[in-house]
Amino acid sequence: MIPSSQTRILGLVAALVAGCSSGGGGGPGGTGKSVSGQLRPFAPGGASVGSARPPAWAGTAASRLLAGRHAAGRLGATTDPLDSDGGMVAGQLVLSLREDGAGEIERINQAGRLPGLRMVPGAWASPSIVAVDLVDPADPTRPVGHDETMRARDLLGSHPAIRHAEPNYRRFALKVPDDPLYEVQWHYPQLNLPAAWDVTTGDRNVTVAIVDDGASGHPELLPRLLPGYDMISDARIAGDGDGRDNDPSEVPGTNAGRSVWHGTHVAGTIGAVSDNGQGVAGVDWSCRMVPVRALGIGGGTSIDILAAMNWAAGMAVPGVPNNPNPAVVINMSIGGGGVSQVEQDVINEVVGAGVTLVVAAGNDNQDAGGQSFGGYDNVIVVGALDYAGQRAPYSNFGTVVDVAAPGGNAEADLNADGKPDGVLSTYLDQAGQTATFEFLQGTSMATPHVTGVVALMKAVAPDLTPAQVESILKSTANPAARCQEGCGAGLVNAAAAVLKAKGGVGPGQPAKLALAADRLNIATGARGQIGLFNAGGGTLTWSASVDGAAASAIQIQGAASGSLAGGGGSSITLGVDRTGLGNGTYQASLLVTSNGGQARAALIFTVGAEQTPDLGAVVVGLIDVDTSGTVKEIGEATTTSGAGYRYTVTGDPGSWYVVALADRNNNGKLDAGDYWGFYRSLDNLERVTTTTGSVSSIDFALIPYQGGGEVTPVPCAAYRTCIEGCNGDTTCEDACTLDTDCSTCIQQTVFPCNTRNACNAATACLCQHCSAELDACLGPLSCG
Repeated sequence: MIPSSQTRILGLVAALVAGCSSGGGGGPGGTGKSVSGQLRPFAPGGASVGSARPPAWAGTAASRLLAGRHAAGRLGATTDPLDSDGGMVAGQLVLSLREDGAGEIERINQAGRLPGLRMVPGAWASPSIVAVDLVDPADPTRPVGHDETMRARDLLGSHPAIRHAEPNYRRFALKVPDDPLYEVQWHYPQLNLPAAWDVTTGDRNVTVAIVDDGASGHPELLPRLLPGYDMISDARIAGDGDGRDNDPSEVPGTNAGRSVWHGTHVAGTIGAVSDNGQGVAGVDWSCRMVPVRALGIGGGTSIDILAAMNWAAGMAVPGVPNNPNPAVVINMSIGGGGVSQVEQDVINEVVGAGVTLVVAAGNDNQDAGGQSFGGYDNVIVVGALDYAGQRAPYSNFGTVVDVAAPGGNAEADLNADGKPDGVLSTYLDQAGQTATFEFLQGTSMATPHVTGVVALMKAVAPDLTPAQVESILKSTANPAARCQEGCGAGLVNAAAAVLKAKGGVGPGQPAKLALAADRLNIATGARGQIGLFNAGGGTLTWSASVDGAAASAIQIQGAASGSLAGGGGSSITLGVDRTGLGNGTYQASLLVTSNGGQARAALIFTVGAEQTPDLGAVVVGLIDVDTSGTVKEIGEATTTSGAGYRYTVTGDPGSWYVVALADRNNNGKLDAGDYWGFYRSLDNLERVTTTTGSVSSIDFALIPYQGGGEVTPVPCAAYRTCIEGCNGDTTCEDACTLDTDCSTCIQQTVFPCNTRNACNAATACLCQHCSAELDACLGPLSCG
């Protein structure tokens, strides 16, 4: 017999679960369109993909595939307020006014410039830049579409009171110290950072602003963070229940119901607490960082990013207190949408005030000049390189790219450490409660490397102008990293840039040899390269040779000797001749000798096809996560190594996430030893649309499951499933029974929280104060 008090709370739990479920979805095996492709299992030392960080709904999807369940389960709400046409917010414009204030807007309204529409001022980025909502006075609730918005832009563009009328574009979030994880931060030696740290580790008087999705309370960041601001003006986008406020913390679940912690990762690369015997290192060990939140649910908008830039630089933003800690450099690992003259004007003003802007080139494998913020003048545009110093396959390119930095390539393991070659930095678990570290890839990860180097330059030369900073970065970059498509001046050389900013190498400083990597896995490729630096002064005279068991198969292509001025960098290219060799993995050693010491790097290559693990049966499913937050499986298929991991899944026409899972120990759970994957990758989810026809070549990788979120039955799983299946039918809900484990969990976990917070079985109160306790009994995201 359940006590009456428990009956009341469980009745509320039933209501919670029912309120958090919008009903079931169609089962697998639809007869509509098909999705086909091939899976690529990760092989340590060879090809691989992906980050190990799952989306919030990954466990639910994996559990469905494992258990064969097809009923819908509630996720966090994924309604995207920025899900609009043309990469812009329909029904909004950004106006740059010739005169400050809202009076001009009202005069334009009264003059009838926009037939059938009225402008309503919204968020301000400066006293003369404002976002306006376009409203139909006859029906204020009618959404104003993309075409109407663009016509309004054209009509306003020639108005004498308006400098520029632009769409409110959608933007997106496009990482030697004694920190134990520094040894896997391969990206720092690539930049010659250890030699730069011999000159300076930074200055706490240098302030860096991070315009991103915020930054959260990671212990490796907290000592370095200054008060920031949440500049998101639309509460629907902010996800924290209000508009602009003084809390720049990231909000969990803002990216299709999952937590990305993009700004936290960026901040860790710029300035994680370093040389403290724990965690990771940052590029700059002393600078202070100001987080400015401009990205929320689904991204952000031009008006909020403009406001964030102005505020970060110490300029006035109406309705917001001035920034007491103006930045000298701003990191913007964001992009998307077209270029805007209003944004260019603000950039010019910010840079004119002496602030250096470092921006990401973008991750679309296309010319960076066609999108913000890579397409603007007076910014430092950063492309991404992989472990071998080559352009990462996703990185944008072109003449607008100024320099390159390590962004990683999670589809490779070129240092043969069994981990994807991503950038390692600060991160949080999905709930935002536990500090951790994660490998990510992208120009978003390359950009903070350069921002951190700029902070080091400003530490030794505070008066450097943005133009001087850019000139030094370009003139000291390693040209070996230039690419045919356009990767700028090359790979940033931190030591050379800092030394030049300081005025050159000090007299009498000896030459010192440093290699950018201690091992290179060429795998089945034809060639690879390793960077080398003069980490000291004077002139470094060097020569290279190959020795070891497989030395005869590796040739140095190009220069095998040379000289480098203090801080200078170059690279050694290595080619592989596999003639006469049997299948297998081979190793040799690169030896570099110089008047500044010796250095070695292991060279690994493979003959024959790379070994692909046999994962047994792999289930591939089409998963839908709709705008109400419901996940359901549409279709599934099975593939094996014998089929080359090729698959075809048939389902109803629509837009789906493609998920794959290999339960290698056949225990019906996702746990250590299993493999899983998502198209395109775990940290770059993309839907596949089959509305107009079947889709092929949907290839993606399976990577080892890393743990930290195993799908295990929760005590009230059966009860929750019963409630969800009732679809709000109270008679059905009353018939759902509780087993002993569920009843005990509610009594021991939820009740004490309810009593402690005096919620008295109030739904909103319970979800505010006891969501973790409810999740523990009912499963993740009980409160939606």
